[in-house]
Amino acid sequence: MTPFEEVKAIYTGEKIELQHAYLVNRIFSFLPQTFLVSSEVNKYITHLPVWAIASIYRNCIPTKKSSPFIPYQKAIKKTESILTEKISTHLCCSDEHARQTIDVLRRYGHKPESFFGLKEGE
Repeated sequence: MTPFEEVKAIYTGEKIELQHAYLVNRIFSFLPQTFLVSSEVNKYITHLPVWAIASIYRNCIPTKKSSPFIPYQKAIKKTESILTEKISTHLCCSDEHARQTIDVLRRYGHKPESFFGLKEGE
């Protein structure tokens, strides 16, 4: 059983034997509904047996029909980092503002690479 199947089983209320206690705890630490439980378990994870960790999760995490979606941040392309660096130095702004500038320019159909002396795909 994979760690994701174990998380799904905990959320649906099934009784399972945890095989990946650390990874399940790590997954729960990303969710706002379960990060408090996860941080408490993390303090004692080396001292508790696996059945106790599973019992804590079963009793402290509310059961639902399915496990929640975990949003991950998309990876920024290498060209994006070069482009954001150029924009932030030219405009004297932060990287976040440079990314917002790229988004605005692309939304209006412009190619920000052409404004800052980069070839497309560079």
